[in-house]
Formats: sequence, C-alpha cells, structure tokens
Amino acid sequence: MKYILTIFFFLIFIKANALELTLSQGTVKPTPTAITNLYTADSSLEKLGENISSVVSDNLERSGLFISIDKKAFIQSNEYLLDQPSFEDWKILKTQHLLSGKIVNNGNKISIEFRLFDVFAQKQIVGKKYETTKNNNSSYCWFICFYIC
Repeated sequence: MKYILTIFFFLIFIKANALELTLSQGTVKPTPTAITNLYTADSSLEKLGENISSVVSDNLERSGLFISIDKKAFIQSNEYLLDQPSFEDWKILKTQHLLSGKIVNNGNKISIEFRLFDVFAQKQIVGKKYETTKNNNSSYCWFICFYIC
C-alpha cells in the first residue's frame, strides 16, 4: 500500500510540473544564393549561358526557398570559378550558396556542367554534367533546378 501511494504522488507531481509547449507557426527564410552565368569559351553559346542562369534564378526564387544575389555585386568572373571559388569573396556578399557552371560545344550537342557550393562550409554540395541537343532549352534549366532543390 505504501508503494502505491508513493507512485500515486509521484505521478501527480510529474503531471503538475509538466512542460507545455505550443507551436503556432514556423518561419522559412529564403537562402541567399549567387547564381552566375554559365561560362563558355564559345561566343555563340554566351547568350544561352545567360538565359539558363536567368531561368534557374527565377525558378529558384519562385520556390520561396532561395533569394538571388544581384550579379552586379559579384567579385569573381565566371571563368575563374571553373577551378575553385574564392569563398572569402562570396562570404562578403553574405551568400550561403554559389551556383556556377560551364557550357561546351560538342558538335551538334552541348555539354552543360554545374556545381553548387556551400560558401560557409567551403565545399561543393552538388556537381552534375548534362549532355543534350542545343534546342532542348527548358530541360537544361529543370535539370539544374531539380538537383538544387
């Protein structure tokens, strides 16, 4: 009987001092992301590199998860990013992610390569290569967006 009373008082004490927490709404802030134009040595593909980066940027912003950094603020050139970005330069812009890439002309096909970096961790998160025909414009953009989101 003594044990039952002890357990009973113990349960009442725990219930009386229980912590109650109510979450009413969460907040999601978009991640600042720098999206560079895709680099190409072929001048006929420069416009394509600009268009792809613009469409990818717009798609990511519409998701509500990303906010693009203004390209006028970029310190490094697209060509310089092919090797390894200078993460310190991108930290100044307070960007968390950096997307860079390149386009190579392979006759009647093109090869698109992109890399997504975590600026603060200073490492590559994703790197993919995609080969397709030159007229397959929308699939380039969706391919890149798919791997980022």
